[in-house]
Amino acid sequence: MGILKSGVLALASLLLLVSCTEKPEPAQTSKMTLTFGKYYTEKGTVKTPLWSGGALAGAIDIENGKGATAKALGSDDPSAIFLFSIEGAKTGDRIACFYPSDAVTYKDGFLVMQLPANQDGSEKAPVQLGFGKMSASAYAGTPVNLGVVPCMLRSTIQKGSFSIASAELRAIGGEKLAGLLMLDPATNKYTASDAAVNVKLKTPLDCRYADQNMIFYVAPVAAAHGFTIKYTTTDGDTFTQRIETPTEFVSGGIVETDPAASSARKLVACGSDKLYLFDAKIAHEEGTYKNALLWSWSSSKFNFGSSKDHIDDCKVVNDGKQFLVTCSNGNSWCALVNYPAGTVAFSVTGVTNAHSSELLPKGRIVAASSDGGDKVVLYDPERGSSVVASYPLSSCHGVVWVPSAQRLYAIGGSTLQEYSLVDWDGSNPSLRLEASYSTTGNVGGLHDMTLCSEDEIILAGSNNGGHSCAIFNTVSKKFTPVNHFNGIAGMKSINYNPATGEAYYTYAASGTSEGGYDWSSHKVRYTSDTTKPVSGDGTGSSNWSYIWVDDINMYKVRVYNW
Repeated sequence: MGILKSGVLALASLLLLVSCTEKPEPAQTSKMTLTFGKYYTEKGTVKTPLWSGGALAGAIDIENGKGATAKALGSDDPSAIFLFSIEGAKTGDRIACFYPSDAVTYKDGFLVMQLPANQDGSEKAPVQLGFGKMSASAYAGTPVNLGVVPCMLRSTIQKGSFSIASAELRAIGGEKLAGLLMLDPATNKYTASDAAVNVKLKTPLDCRYADQNMIFYVAPVAAAHGFTIKYTTTDGDTFTQRIETPTEFVSGGIVETDPAASSARKLVACGSDKLYLFDAKIAHEEGTYKNALLWSWSSSKFNFGSSKDHIDDCKVVNDGKQFLVTCSNGNSWCALVNYPAGTVAFSVTGVTNAHSSELLPKGRIVAASSDGGDKVVLYDPERGSSVVASYPLSSCHGVVWVPSAQRLYAIGGSTLQEYSLVDWDGSNPSLRLEASYSTTGNVGGLHDMTLCSEDEIILAGSNNGGHSCAIFNTVSKKFTPVNHFNGIAGMKSINYNPATGEAYYTYAASGTSEGGYDWSSHKVRYTSDTTKPVSGDGTGSSNWSYIWVDDINMYKVRVYNW
């Protein structure tokens, strides 16, 4: 019995030793040819990377989660051969291949990788990933096309007198855009962990002389309600671009934005057949609009306009997304122009001597038909270009909607008229004349008016009682002359900020015009203090300056944003 017991124990020990030293399941070696996918550069061009000799790629068996790395056999080509030996891999197993070799891990059935939420805006070769099947032998080989994982967002910042230091990207709907990325191999859907992508630039973007671009690497997810980008300048100022279009950030794709405009002040000048939008600070510093130009538009590119046009207004509407443009020459037209696309959303021709227009509630438009037309004309774009109604007003030159009063004001000669909206929710809207005010003794020869505060309109024209400009209060119904403009003949446009005392304006008359006509100018005038009078042409006056716009017969200037 002792010998038998000893034999049994010896056999048990031997079996235990064998089981403890048993080798793991052997690794199967498979030849795979990995081909890099193309990706976008910061300039928006396409680039295809090349394998370098000995570069390491990684592979993970989706069936068992085991991985391996291998060196590239070959270089200087988008494709290279790799021999992956993956523990427990079986012929036909789905294999995830990727580069760099340490970019992807496997956890709980997901492929996991990092897309930094804090970036520096520099161009980097992004992670590439692709799928193939384990081949039957090391010689049969499997081709695998890799593809870039993140999407590139390439934002454009409109030039201006500032430098960009950083920016923050967020989805309007709160979707996660970066951080820890997890890919479900069964659905090929990604999820991310961080809601914002923050880019802090190594070197700030100087936007003074040209538009600039920033790049963001974004997870391949959908922003169902669009996204915002908040830019911060080196001075600490911020402005935000809001894109409300549903956006799909596709792996390896590129999303590009229209130019983001800063909150820096911009001006719009119009004349001949053109509109010029330019940065006010640069134009002030250089004395001309040319190096400050941000955007331009020409009516002669459209079949209702021509190179002989006399554009006489360029009113900013719909929060700066559109311009209402009028022309008094040729077909005498009015157009609603989309910014920055430049496309025409609505237009009418045959508006005799059109001098201005205004956007009313429900998208309806009124135009000021001046000498020869002598009326206010109402249009409804939903009905096309036919006239809905018209109302007599001699030498009608301007129309302004005052939301606080729910009233339309129109000027002509020495008269200011006030209208209410009638049956505006119905199919036959109209205007009702509520009051008429004489401007005699305050300002005459009325040429322009703009809304300058919630309850105030500023009017400009020719000398009347020594005044060329006055403010009308829509509540008190009183006029107040503005002394800075006393004695100026032929005011054509006026823009006034009562909070700062600043004004931009144009004037021209026989003997004072720099343009090709008595009514045209080459100078956008500016004052920082409307309580002080202009001395002569403003030369030497510390509160007065001008900006040259000398290649069009300019009529009006508008402030795009104060």
